[in-house]
Amino acid sequence: MTKYYGKACGVEKFNLTVKNGEIFGHPGPNGAGKTTTIRLFLNLIYPTRGSARTPGKDIVKDSLEIRKVSGYITSGVNLYPKMIAGEYSDFISRVGNKKPIIQEKLLDMFPVELNKKLGDLSKGNKRKVFIIAGLQIRRFLFWMNRRLVLTL
Repeated sequence: MTKYYGKACGVEKFNLTVKNGEIFGHPGPNGAGKTTTIRLFLNLIYPTRGSARTPGKDIVKDSLEIRKVSGYITSGVNLYPKMIAGEYSDFISRVGNKKPIIQEKLLDMFPVELNKKLGDLSKGNKRKVFIIAGLQIRRFLFWMNRRLVLTL
């Protein structure tokens, strides 16, 4: 898949296969095309050339279905600073109209104090809360900032 912004190249000839259940990290320096790639997969922008599929679905034709099971956490997330972290996680489950995965299992993977306000947490702990919330209701979770791409 390739994406150009005018004459500037965002991603060129990106080719990737991730197997079901595999965890894949997409590291790289600023300007390497990480955000562009995720935005292409979520059909937030269109490829200049090429196409992509996520488990049996075309990223353009089936974009609404893909977005229903995808989460996207940017590096600048800072939502609801006065909300308690555990309440945020429950809130996301209700908004997504999904039955959440057992939170305790996720807390073992991403330990964080859920009784603190989001605004009082460190940047790393805020991200853990957003990851927990996203994983409770999504099949795919993309976290941009050279860190995490999960498929479950």
